[in-house]
Amino acid sequence: MDHSQGNRLCALCGREPATMYCSCSKSPVYLCDSCFLGHRSKSPGLIHSTVPIEVVDIAAYQRRCPVFAEGKEELLQNLTRIDQCCAEFSTAIQALQTQVQQYRDEFLAQMQSWRSELSAQIYGSIAETEASLAQEVVELGGKYSAALRNYTAGSLNLFTYVVDSTQVHAGLLSIVKTNFSQPANPVPPQSTSPVSQQAANSAPQQSENTEIYWVTKDSIQCFNARTQQLHSPVRLSSPIPDDGDNRWAVVSKDQVVVCGGGSKMYAGPEVWNTAFLLNVTGKVQALPNMNFGHSGPGFIVKNGIAFVFGSTYGPGGQQCEALKIIGVQGWGVLPQMHKPRSGFTPAAWQQALYLCGGLNNPTVEVFDGVTMQLLSFSLPSSSGSIACVRGDTLLVLTADHFVVFAKAGEKLTGVATERRGCCYTYTLPVLSNDTIFSPFGGEVYRYSAQSGNRII
Repeated sequence: MDHSQGNRLCALCGREPATMYCSCSKSPVYLCDSCFLGHRSKSPGLIHSTVPIEVVDIAAYQRRCPVFAEGKEELLQNLTRIDQCCAEFSTAIQALQTQVQQYRDEFLAQMQSWRSELSAQIYGSIAETEASLAQEVVELGGKYSAALRNYTAGSLNLFTYVVDSTQVHAGLLSIVKTNFSQPANPVPPQSTSPVSQQAANSAPQQSENTEIYWVTKDSIQCFNARTQQLHSPVRLSSPIPDDGDNRWAVVSKDQVVVCGGGSKMYAGPEVWNTAFLLNVTGKVQALPNMNFGHSGPGFIVKNGIAFVFGSTYGPGGQQCEALKIIGVQGWGVLPQMHKPRSGFTPAAWQQALYLCGGLNNPTVEVFDGVTMQLLSFSLPSSSGSIACVRGDTLLVLTADHFVVFAKAGEKLTGVATERRGCCYTYTLPVLSNDTIFSPFGGEVYRYSAQSGNRII
């Protein structure tokens, strides 16, 4: 039986709602509070077991039902929104994790790039600083060396010391002669090369060097200017870079140094900084790379030191450097020329190296081992030039002039006469019987002021 039901009327009075029921009989009797007392006193012999019943306020319940339904619906909507927010939050977390990983990878890549760039800048700065310090040492040495050379006699009071300028001048002359004087021809080592053997058999020993060479990427060929004999080419043990802008100079009768060169590519010229020591037997030895690429430079070897000046292309147009062929690990940077220069042969004259003319440069500069001096005298034209020494004069040959330099004391004079022809400047020329010899394309050109060019 459902005892929780309320809102029943009292069984006795029929007016008041019942608040309890009594189980004194087989069927429950629903009573209100006022009738219950009379019911119990009327039948005192019965056992009255009463249970209060809940009176439900139907009106209040009816009022609460719509509110409860609305609240339930709102609660369900809120739960749906919470689920949506959780899903969106999860998606946002995943996107954020992906973005953080991407930012991390980009940051590490950028840091690595910065590290590489910074390392390159640091190494470049160190190299520039070393080159600048070397340049300053050379310039300071030249400055004070030039100042001391002005004192040729007498004494100089310097603070509390006395400097004998005569001894200073003698010492400077000794240093210059040691490094730039004309060396005696070294005795060539024994060789089984056909080139060196034929040259030795065909010419007696003499003080002047009469051998000149033509070098290609895979061969070397000798010409003796005194006998005017062109020997057969000898194949090199390994090929060397060659495009027509290489330059070479004779170290001895059996050795030649080749340096520089380049190739004219579609995107621009490529300039090489390589150097090689060749033997007339064909043996090839790689020398240390130069600091700059040199295409068509001026090149000379004196006293076992290779000097290279300028370039047709690239940043080496004004750069000069030197290498002691035996015993030095790398090239040393020399003072820069005043203007870019290429396509010429230097000449060792009057205890210095003279750089005369060249492509697009008619000036004359002198390198005395310390400083690079620009002379006031210039060539009549700025074409390729060949320079060599005859006695006390310096001969310079261009495409349209023949210039003879002479020196009286400190004064330099030059006389130019017109000529027609061309000048090929791949190697230092050889002067024999007042005729200049220089190779080109496996043949030998003979130059003179009167007869122009003649192929041998």
